Amino acid sequence: MNKKKILIFHPIGKWIGGGETRLIDLIKHLDPQRYNIQVVLPHRGPLSEELNKLNIRHHFVHIRRWHSLETKLLLPYLIIKLSLITYDFNPDLIFCNSHDVAPFGVLIRLLFKKPVISFIGVELPQEKAQKYLIRHTEAVIVKTEWQKKEIEKIKKDNIYNLKDGFNLQSFISNNKEEIRTQLKKEFNIAENSIILLSIGRFEHTKNFEYSIDAVKLTNNKNVYLLIVGAKFDNSPYEQKIFNLIKKLNLEGQVKVIPFTKDLAKYFIGSDIFIQSSKSEGLPRSVIEAMLYGLPLILSDIEPHKEILCEGKGSMVPLDKPEMLAEKINFFYNKRELIKEFGKYNKKLAFKDYNINEYLKKVENIFNKLV
Repeated sequence: MNKKKILIFHPIGKWIGGGETRLIDLIKHLDPQRYNIQVVLPHRGPLSEELNKLNIRHHFVHIRRWHSLETKLLLPYLIIKLSLITYDFNPDLIFCNSHDVAPFGVLIRLLFKKPVISFIGVELPQEKAQKYLIRHTEAVIVKTEWQKKEIEKIKKDNIYNLKDGFNLQSFISNNKEEIRTQLKKEFNIAENSIILLSIGRFEHTKNFEYSIDAVKLTNNKNVYLLIVGAKFDNSPYEQKIFNLIKKLNLEGQVKVIPFTKDLAKYFIGSDIFIQSSKSEGLPRSVIEAMLYGLPLILSDIEPHKEILCEGKGSMVPLDKPEMLAEKINFFYNKRELIKEFGKYNKKLAFKDYNINEYLKKVENIFNKLV
Protein backbone atom coordinates (compact mmCIF):
# COMPACT_ATOMS: atom_id res chain seq x y z
CA MET A 1 0.00 0.00 0.00
CA ASN A 2 1.35 3.41 -0.97
CA LYS A 3 1.42 5.84 1.90
CA LYS A 4 -0.58 9.03 1.52
CA LYS A 5 1.68 12.05 1.86
CA ILE A 6 0.26 14.93 3.92
CA LEU A 7 2.08 18.28 4.07
CA ILE A 8 0.87 20.31 7.05
CA PHE A 9 1.25 24.09 7.37
CA HIS A 10 1.07 25.48 10.91
CA PRO A 11 1.56 29.14 11.97
CA ILE A 12 3.01 28.81 15.50
CA GLY A 13 6.00 27.03 17.01
CA LYS A 14 6.95 28.96 20.13
CA TRP A 15 4.32 27.46 22.43
CA ILE A 16 1.91 24.55 22.75
CA GLY A 17 -1.66 25.79 22.80
CA GLY A 18 -4.95 24.25 21.71
CA GLY A 19 -4.15 24.23 17.99
CA GLU A 20 -0.73 22.72 18.59
CA THR A 21 -2.12 20.04 20.91
CA ARG A 22 -4.75 19.14 18.33
CA LEU A 23 -2.06 18.84 15.66
CA ILE A 24 0.15 16.61 17.85
CA ASP A 25 -2.82 14.38 18.75
CA LEU A 26 -3.72 14.01 15.08
CA ILE A 27 -0.17 13.06 14.08
CA LYS A 28 0.15 10.62 16.99
CA HIS A 29 -3.01 8.78 16.02
CA LEU A 30 -2.62 8.66 12.24
CA ASP A 31 -1.35 5.23 11.21
CA PRO A 32 2.33 5.62 10.14
CA GLN A 33 1.86 2.63 7.84
CA ARG A 34 -0.75 4.58 5.88
CA TYR A 35 0.42 8.20 6.15
CA ASN A 36 3.69 10.04 5.63
CA ILE A 37 3.55 13.40 7.40
CA GLN A 38 5.76 16.47 7.07
CA VAL A 39 5.14 19.81 8.80
CA VAL A 40 6.04 23.39 7.90
CA LEU A 41 6.13 25.86 10.82
CA PRO A 42 7.68 29.30 11.30
CA HIS A 43 10.29 28.69 14.00
CA ARG A 44 11.87 26.31 16.50
CA GLY A 45 10.31 25.85 19.89
CA PRO A 46 8.16 23.46 21.91
CA LEU A 47 6.21 22.28 18.85
CA SER A 48 9.33 21.33 16.89
CA GLU A 49 10.60 19.52 20.00
CA GLU A 50 7.40 17.45 20.06
CA LEU A 51 7.73 16.72 16.34
CA ASN A 52 11.29 15.52 16.95
CA LYS A 53 10.00 13.08 19.56
CA LEU A 54 7.52 11.75 17.02
CA ASN A 55 10.21 11.47 14.33
CA ILE A 56 8.21 13.80 12.07
CA ARG A 57 10.26 15.70 9.52
CA HIS A 58 9.62 19.43 9.68
CA HIS A 59 10.77 22.60 7.95
CA PHE A 60 11.07 26.17 9.19
CA VAL A 61 9.51 28.81 6.93
CA HIS A 62 8.11 32.16 8.09
CA ILE A 63 4.45 31.33 7.31
CA ARG A 64 2.51 33.68 9.56
CA ARG A 65 1.22 37.25 9.77
CA TRP A 66 0.14 37.25 6.14
CA HIS A 67 -0.64 40.97 6.12
CA SER A 68 2.56 42.12 7.80
CA LEU A 69 5.14 44.20 5.92
CA GLU A 70 7.79 41.60 6.75
CA THR A 71 5.80 38.83 5.06
CA LYS A 72 5.14 40.99 1.98
CA LEU A 73 8.84 41.74 1.62
CA LEU A 74 9.76 38.09 2.09
CA LEU A 75 6.95 36.67 -0.05
CA PRO A 76 9.03 35.74 -3.14
CA TYR A 77 11.56 33.98 -0.92
CA LEU A 78 8.81 32.21 1.05
CA ILE A 79 7.11 30.97 -2.11
CA ILE A 80 10.40 29.63 -3.45
CA LYS A 81 11.19 27.85 -0.18
CA LEU A 82 7.70 26.32 0.10
CA SER A 83 7.88 25.30 -3.55
CA LEU A 84 11.16 23.47 -3.00
CA ILE A 85 9.71 21.63 0.01
CA THR A 86 6.60 20.72 -1.97
CA TYR A 87 8.58 19.58 -5.00
CA ASP A 88 10.86 17.42 -2.86
CA PHE A 89 8.06 15.82 -0.80
CA ASN A 90 5.43 15.70 -3.55
CA PRO A 91 2.45 15.57 -1.16
CA ASP A 92 -0.95 14.17 -2.04
CA LEU A 93 -2.64 16.78 0.13
CA ILE A 94 -1.86 20.07 1.85
CA PHE A 95 -3.48 20.53 5.26
CA CYS A 96 -3.51 24.10 6.62
CA ASN A 97 -3.94 23.77 10.36
CA SER A 98 -5.10 27.39 10.69
CA HIS A 99 -6.70 29.97 8.43
CA ASP A 100 -3.60 32.12 9.13
CA VAL A 101 -1.53 29.88 6.84
CA ALA A 102 -4.27 29.11 4.31
CA PRO A 103 -3.03 31.81 1.86
CA PHE A 104 0.29 29.96 1.61
CA GLY A 105 -1.57 26.71 1.02
CA VAL A 106 -3.60 28.33 -1.76
CA LEU A 107 -0.45 29.65 -3.46
CA ILE A 108 1.12 26.20 -3.44
CA ARG A 109 -2.15 24.70 -4.68
CA LEU A 110 -2.11 27.02 -7.68
CA LEU A 111 1.52 26.18 -8.46
CA PHE A 112 1.41 22.42 -7.93
CA LYS A 113 -2.29 21.53 -8.40
CA LYS A 114 -2.49 19.89 -4.98
CA PRO A 115 -5.78 19.69 -3.05
CA VAL A 116 -5.92 21.89 0.06
CA ILE A 117 -7.87 21.50 3.29
CA SER A 118 -8.04 24.44 5.67
CA PHE A 119 -8.92 24.23 9.33
CA ILE A 120 -10.72 27.27 10.77
CA GLY A 121 -10.54 27.40 14.54
CA VAL A 122 -11.68 30.96 15.28
CA GLU A 123 -13.74 33.75 13.79
CA LEU A 124 -12.87 34.44 10.16
CA PRO A 125 -13.69 37.74 8.43
CA GLN A 126 -15.72 37.00 5.31
CA GLU A 127 -13.64 39.32 3.15
CA LYS A 128 -10.47 37.46 4.05
CA ALA A 129 -12.20 34.12 3.55
CA GLN A 130 -13.45 35.09 0.09
CA LYS A 131 -10.11 36.45 -1.04
CA TYR A 132 -7.66 33.91 0.27
CA LEU A 133 -9.39 30.79 1.43
CA ILE A 134 -12.87 29.60 0.64
CA ARG A 135 -12.82 30.00 -3.12
CA HIS A 136 -9.56 28.11 -3.50
CA THR A 137 -9.71 25.20 -1.06
CA GLU A 138 -11.21 21.80 -1.69
CA ALA A 139 -12.51 21.45 1.88
CA VAL A 140 -12.90 23.45 5.08
CA ILE A 141 -12.98 22.02 8.60
CA VAL A 142 -14.66 23.99 11.38
CA LYS A 143 -15.38 23.20 15.03
CA THR A 144 -18.85 24.67 15.59
CA GLU A 145 -22.19 24.91 13.81
CA TRP A 146 -21.93 28.67 14.13
CA GLN A 147 -18.68 28.68 12.13
CA LYS A 148 -20.17 26.32 9.56
CA LYS A 149 -23.14 28.64 8.97
CA GLU A 150 -20.80 31.58 8.49
CA ILE A 151 -18.68 29.71 5.92
CA GLU A 152 -21.80 28.46 4.12
CA LYS A 153 -22.50 32.08 3.17
CA ILE A 154 -19.48 31.81 0.89
CA LYS A 155 -18.97 28.11 0.13
CA LYS A 156 -21.79 25.59 -0.34
CA ASP A 157 -20.03 22.23 -0.16
CA ASN A 158 -17.23 20.30 1.55
CA ILE A 159 -17.60 22.11 4.89
CA TYR A 160 -17.12 19.74 7.80
CA ASN A 161 -17.93 20.41 11.44
CA LEU A 162 -15.61 18.19 13.49
CA LYS A 163 -15.53 18.37 17.26
CA ASP A 164 -12.03 17.92 18.64
CA GLY A 165 -10.99 14.48 19.79
CA PHE A 166 -9.26 13.58 23.06
CA ASN A 167 -7.59 10.49 24.47
CA LEU A 168 -10.21 9.84 27.11
CA GLN A 169 -8.02 7.56 29.24
CA SER A 170 -5.85 10.53 30.20
CA PHE A 171 -8.79 12.20 31.97
CA ILE A 172 -9.44 9.40 34.44
CA SER A 173 -8.22 10.21 37.96
CA ASN A 174 -8.93 8.66 41.34
CA ASN A 175 -6.92 11.01 43.54
CA LYS A 176 -8.82 14.31 43.30
CA GLU A 177 -8.80 15.03 47.03
CA GLU A 178 -5.07 14.37 47.33
CA ILE A 179 -4.27 16.66 44.38
CA ARG A 180 -6.66 19.30 45.70
CA THR A 181 -4.93 19.24 49.11
CA GLN A 182 -1.53 19.63 47.45
CA LEU A 183 -2.78 22.52 45.31
CA LYS A 184 -4.14 24.35 48.34
CA LYS A 185 -0.88 23.89 50.17
CA GLU A 186 1.19 25.06 47.19
CA PHE A 187 -0.78 28.32 46.79
CA ASN A 188 -1.70 28.87 50.45
CA ILE A 189 -5.44 28.51 49.79
CA ALA A 190 -7.84 28.47 52.75
CA GLU A 191 -9.61 25.20 53.49
CA ASN A 192 -13.21 26.32 52.90
CA SER A 193 -12.43 28.06 49.61
CA ILE A 194 -13.50 27.42 46.05
CA ILE A 195 -10.86 27.44 43.34
CA LEU A 196 -11.59 28.99 39.96
CA LEU A 197 -9.41 28.07 37.00
CA SER A 198 -8.63 29.93 33.76
CA ILE A 199 -6.14 28.73 31.14
CA GLY A 200 -4.78 30.43 28.03
CA ARG A 201 -2.09 32.53 26.41
CA PHE A 202 -1.69 35.98 27.92
CA GLU A 203 -3.22 38.07 25.14
CA HIS A 204 -6.02 40.63 25.07
CA THR A 205 -8.61 38.32 23.52
CA LYS A 206 -8.44 36.04 26.60
CA ASN A 207 -9.74 38.93 28.72
CA PHE A 208 -8.40 37.71 32.07
CA GLU A 209 -8.98 41.13 33.63
CA TYR A 210 -12.72 40.46 33.49
CA SER A 211 -12.41 37.44 35.78
CA ILE A 212 -10.04 39.30 38.10
CA ASP A 213 -12.51 42.16 38.46
CA ALA A 214 -15.23 39.62 39.25
CA VAL A 215 -13.15 38.02 42.02
CA LYS A 216 -12.86 41.44 43.67
CA LEU A 217 -16.59 42.03 43.30
CA THR A 218 -17.47 38.79 45.10
CA ASN A 219 -16.22 40.41 48.33
CA ASN A 220 -15.33 36.88 49.36
CA LYS A 221 -11.85 36.10 50.67
CA ASN A 222 -12.46 32.39 50.11
CA VAL A 223 -12.65 32.71 46.32
CA TYR A 224 -9.35 31.99 44.57
CA LEU A 225 -8.49 32.27 40.87
CA LEU A 226 -5.65 30.37 39.19
CA ILE A 227 -4.63 31.73 35.77
CA VAL A 228 -2.32 29.34 33.91
CA GLY A 229 -0.45 30.35 30.77
CA ALA A 230 1.87 33.27 31.52
CA LYS A 231 5.28 33.43 29.90
CA PHE A 232 6.66 36.06 32.34
CA ASP A 233 8.20 37.89 29.42
CA ASN A 234 7.19 41.42 30.49
CA SER A 235 4.70 41.69 27.63
CA PRO A 236 2.31 44.67 27.88
CA TYR A 237 -0.67 42.41 28.54
CA GLU A 238 1.07 40.44 31.27
CA GLN A 239 2.11 43.68 32.94
CA LYS A 240 -1.48 44.90 32.71
CA ILE A 241 -2.69 41.78 34.52
CA PHE A 242 -0.03 41.96 37.24
CA ASN A 243 -0.75 45.67 37.79
CA LEU A 244 -4.48 45.00 38.06
CA ILE A 245 -3.97 42.25 40.63
CA LYS A 246 -1.80 44.59 42.69
CA LYS A 247 -4.20 47.52 42.32
CA LEU A 248 -7.12 45.43 43.58
CA ASN A 249 -5.05 43.94 46.44
CA LEU A 250 -5.70 40.43 45.15
CA GLU A 251 -2.16 39.03 45.35
CA GLY A 252 -3.37 36.47 47.87
CA GLN A 253 -6.42 35.37 45.86
CA VAL A 254 -5.31 35.51 42.22
CA LYS A 255 -2.35 33.33 41.31
CA VAL A 256 -0.61 33.67 37.92
CA ILE A 257 1.06 30.43 36.87
CA PRO A 258 3.60 29.92 34.05
CA PHE A 259 2.68 28.10 30.86
CA THR A 260 2.95 24.35 31.32
CA LYS A 261 1.97 21.20 29.45
CA ASP A 262 1.16 19.54 32.78
CA LEU A 263 -2.30 20.96 33.34
CA ALA A 264 -3.94 17.93 34.93
CA LYS A 265 -3.32 18.93 38.54
CA TYR A 266 -4.94 22.34 38.00
CA PHE A 267 -8.04 20.84 36.43
CA ILE A 268 -8.32 18.08 39.02
CA GLY A 269 -7.70 20.38 41.98
CA SER A 270 -10.08 23.19 40.93
CA ASP A 271 -13.83 23.59 41.39
CA ILE A 272 -15.03 25.72 38.45
CA PHE A 273 -13.61 26.59 35.06
CA ILE A 274 -13.94 30.19 33.85
CA GLN A 275 -13.41 31.31 30.26
CA SER A 276 -13.88 35.04 29.75
CA SER A 277 -12.55 35.26 26.18
CA LYS A 278 -13.76 37.88 23.71
CA SER A 279 -13.52 35.38 20.84
CA GLU A 280 -12.83 31.66 20.46
CA GLY A 281 -13.29 28.72 18.15
CA LEU A 282 -14.24 25.68 20.17
CA PRO A 283 -11.72 26.09 23.01
CA ARG A 284 -9.96 22.87 23.97
CA SER A 285 -9.43 24.06 27.53
CA VAL A 286 -13.20 24.28 28.05
CA ILE A 287 -13.70 20.74 26.76
CA GLU A 288 -10.82 19.53 28.92
CA ALA A 289 -12.51 21.14 31.93
CA MET A 290 -15.66 19.17 31.12
CA LEU A 291 -13.65 15.95 30.73
CA TYR A 292 -12.17 16.54 34.18
CA GLY A 293 -15.66 17.09 35.62
CA LEU A 294 -15.84 20.86 36.16
CA PRO A 295 -18.85 23.14 35.79
CA LEU A 296 -18.37 26.11 33.45
CA ILE A 297 -18.79 29.87 33.62
CA LEU A 298 -18.27 31.23 30.11
CA SER A 299 -18.43 34.58 28.36
CA ASP A 300 -21.40 35.20 26.09
CA ILE A 301 -19.91 34.46 22.67
CA GLU A 302 -21.23 32.11 19.98
CA PRO A 303 -18.88 29.11 20.51
CA HIS A 304 -19.59 29.16 24.24
CA LYS A 305 -23.33 29.20 23.57
CA GLU A 306 -22.91 26.03 21.56
CA ILE A 307 -21.10 24.34 24.45
CA LEU A 308 -23.62 25.41 27.08
CA CYS A 309 -26.50 24.37 24.85
CA GLU A 310 -25.88 20.91 26.32
CA GLY A 311 -23.24 21.39 29.02
CA LYS A 312 -23.89 22.55 32.57
CA GLY A 313 -22.81 25.98 33.77
CA SER A 314 -23.53 29.67 33.30
CA MET A 315 -22.97 32.33 30.67
CA VAL A 316 -22.28 35.97 31.44
CA PRO A 317 -22.05 39.12 29.28
CA LEU A 318 -18.56 40.41 28.52
CA ASP A 319 -19.25 43.85 30.02
CA LYS A 320 -20.84 42.74 33.32
CA PRO A 321 -18.17 41.54 35.79
CA GLU A 322 -20.69 42.00 38.58
CA MET A 323 -22.82 39.26 36.98
CA LEU A 324 -19.81 36.96 36.88
CA ALA A 325 -19.26 37.71 40.57
CA GLU A 326 -22.89 36.74 41.25
CA LYS A 327 -22.43 33.41 39.46
CA ILE A 328 -19.26 32.70 41.45
CA ASN A 329 -21.03 33.44 44.73
CA PHE A 330 -23.96 31.29 43.63
CA PHE A 331 -21.70 28.26 43.22
CA TYR A 332 -19.87 29.12 46.45
CA ASN A 333 -23.17 28.83 48.32
CA LYS A 334 -24.37 25.80 46.31
CA ARG A 335 -21.42 23.43 46.58
CA GLU A 336 -23.61 20.45 45.74
CA LEU A 337 -24.22 21.91 42.26
CA ILE A 338 -20.49 22.03 41.58
CA LYS A 339 -20.34 18.24 41.83
CA GLU A 340 -23.67 17.71 40.05
CA PHE A 341 -22.83 19.95 37.08
CA GLY A 342 -19.30 18.59 36.87
CA LYS A 343 -20.47 14.98 36.79
CA TYR A 344 -22.94 15.80 34.01
CA ASN A 345 -20.28 17.64 31.95
CA LYS A 346 -17.83 14.75 32.27
CA LYS A 347 -20.38 12.23 31.01
CA LEU A 348 -21.35 14.49 28.09
CA ALA A 349 -17.75 15.21 27.06
CA PHE A 350 -16.77 11.54 27.22
CA LYS A 351 -19.60 10.82 24.78
CA ASP A 352 -18.84 13.63 22.32
CA TYR A 353 -15.04 14.07 22.19
CA ASN A 354 -13.47 10.66 21.55
CA ILE A 355 -10.19 10.86 19.59
CA ASN A 356 -11.06 7.71 17.66
CA GLU A 357 -14.28 9.17 16.29
CA TYR A 358 -12.52 12.42 15.40
CA LEU A 359 -9.77 10.52 13.60
CA LYS A 360 -12.25 8.51 11.53
CA LYS A 361 -13.88 11.71 10.31
CA VAL A 362 -10.56 13.36 9.41
CA GLU A 363 -9.43 10.29 7.50
CA ASN A 364 -12.74 10.19 5.63
CA ILE A 365 -12.07 13.74 4.43
CA PHE A 366 -8.52 12.81 3.40
CA ASN A 367 -9.84 9.81 1.48
CA LYS A 368 -12.37 11.91 -0.42
CA LEU A 369 -9.67 14.21 -1.73
CA VAL A 370 -6.74 11.85 -2.45
